[in-house]
Amino acid sequence: MNASTAPAAPAGGTVSARYQVGTDGWDGDAAVLSIANESSRSMDWQVELTFDDDLWALRVSDDSEVSVRGRGNGEFVVRGTRSLRPGDTRTLRLRIGWGESAERPLRCAVNGVDCRVG
Repeated sequence: MNASTAPAAPAGGTVSARYQVGTDGWDGDAAVLSIANESSRSMDWQVELTFDDDLWALRVSDDSEVSVRGRGNGEFVVRGTRSLRPGDTRTLRLRIGWGESAERPLRCAVNGVDCRVG
């Protein structure tokens, strides 16, 4: 697995995200999305993921404090329903289904700032 971490904003530490691609499951790709609050205050977070437009499903396993909304054309928003406390990390297991391909996102942004996807 190849992963990268990207800051949500310059300096001072705020929210960062790491997206790791895996290959677990018969109906799609399992991935791990980790969101970390590196600031000294509680932060709301939202991750926007854009895949090839043939991606038709994205589910989050084992977390009831997260909402997933599809925008169509391979675009999804994963959002925490509670703020992330200072120093806390949220790790989500994503189940991704696709038509032809799209195992890793074309774009990933945490709180509106682009992050790198490895």
